[in-house]
Amino acid sequence: MNQVILRHVTKKFTTRTMGTVTAVDDFNLEIKEGECFSFLGPSGCGKTTTLRMIAGFEDLSEGEIELCGRLVSSKARNLYIPPEERDLGMVFQAFAVWPHMNIFDNVAFPLKIRKVSKNEIAARVKEALKHCSLDGLEKLYPSELSGGQQQRIALARAIVTNPKVMLLDEPLSNLDPKLRETMRFEIKELQRQFGFTIIFVTHDQSEAMAISDRMMVCDMGKIMQIDTPENLYRYPNSRFVHNFLGESTFINVEIKEGRVFPKNDYSQAINLAIPENAEERYKIEQGLRLQDSYRKKNISH
Repeated sequence: MNQVILRHVTKKFTTRTMGTVTAVDDFNLEIKEGECFSFLGPSGCGKTTTLRMIAGFEDLSEGEIELCGRLVSSKARNLYIPPEERDLGMVFQAFAVWPHMNIFDNVAFPLKIRKVSKNEIAARVKEALKHCSLDGLEKLYPSELSGGQQQRIALARAIVTNPKVMLLDEPLSNLDPKLRETMRFEIKELQRQFGFTIIFVTHDQSEAMAISDRMMVCDMGKIMQIDTPENLYRYPNSRFVHNFLGESTFINVEIKEGRVFPKNDYSQAINLAIPENAEERYKIEQGLRLQDSYRKKNISH
């Protein structure tokens, strides 16, 4: 079952200096129930804006969003369901814990907003703190805890409502490298225990590849490729995806008689699988280059 569906989702902003900017350009996406799905890309690629539209913090310019079989945003139908009615948990980059509240009150806050009974709040907060390794610390304040413990407060507050979908907006970027690695495994363990779907926003390639079932790589507001981490690494569909997922070396080649050779060197073929229709595409590109070269030559004369 697809738990999160985006259909032709577009978001445009109007600025004084640049005019209208398309931050998210025609996103079509389906995320399965129980999946850990990452949005990966450089700063400004549209990943956080997309997450905020799913959460309901940003409205759409075009398109529609469906969560758990329910339409929650649709520009054409003028439909908008507010964030508190979307049954989502969310963890932010900056933890977003309230410094004037102790741990218990921080975690209990969303339940109090929903007017849950005191007995149920106590039971659910206790369970959430236990799963996040914070049991026994209920009366302490965030300033008395480490960064990793503060992040666990945010996680506990997100899971206490038993959400079906968890949105994580670069939740580990403010932690030291060793703690980030530990928290990755803790997040995956929480997903295993509670069964929620995760949408994980990050610009860290290793982080995304370690935690994801599938990933979306985007750039300049466009989806570049969606696939499993292994397939993205092994079979990137563009130079951008290949280069973004790790250190890359590119060699100019020519395709001749069904084999691949280094450009202008036919002494020995490269042991390389040729993608489907690559030879035809190569011939077309070569033809276009010759036409362009001929055209420029005539213009210069």
